[in-house]
Amino acid sequence: MPSVGVIAIRRSVDPGEAPYATRLDAGSFAVAPRLVSVLAPEDADSPLGSLVSVISPAELEAVEDRLCSFLQLPGVLGPIPRQVRALYARDPYPVWGDIYLADPLIGGERKRYVVVSPNAWNSVAPNATIVRTTTATKHDHVAFPPVQRGKAHACCGEATSVPRNALRLASRDRPIPSTLTLGDMVSIARGIATTHQLGDAVRRAGVETL
Repeated sequence: MPSVGVIAIRRSVDPGEAPYATRLDAGSFAVAPRLVSVLAPEDADSPLGSLVSVISPAELEAVEDRLCSFLQLPGVLGPIPRQVRALYARDPYPVWGDIYLADPLIGGERKRYVVVSPNAWNSVAPNATIVRTTTATKHDHVAFPPVQRGKAHACCGEATSVPRNALRLASRDRPIPSTLTLGDMVSIARGIATTHQLGDAVRRAGVETL
């Protein structure tokens, strides 16, 4: 993959972020809702610079567990997958499992993205975590699981957080279909667990089989 998934480390967190943040030994916080996909360090345009420090294995496990929980992987990947229900909100917000067009244009067109962050976050937060879908042929059906009855693939390794105003939330701007099935979301959850190496975190949460 030309990109890597990274989580922002911040000196402090907003009250709304606190339930999704892991405090590191250095006193900073790794914030799960700030997962982003960036170009790998070997790319000249990568925003990642030189190595600063290395967190301990215990800290890494804690970050993995928090990200796993935030993305609701244990519930979606459990023996009886749980459908994530939309919450009531006065204004439209990015809904888990729904598909949206997003800005900016890429290659002259708006790409389609499915929301994978939880509705409890989406309904109040300024950003959401999304996964791009593509109609290009993909042979790795774990990292790029087929969705929409095989008409598209989800690019799980590119899961990233974007400002909610980057997504076209108005009903008139929604693509058809505008949502994925629970089965599709299970496949995407399994893909993210693989691409982001969260399998052990899923198992620590009590789900034995991906």
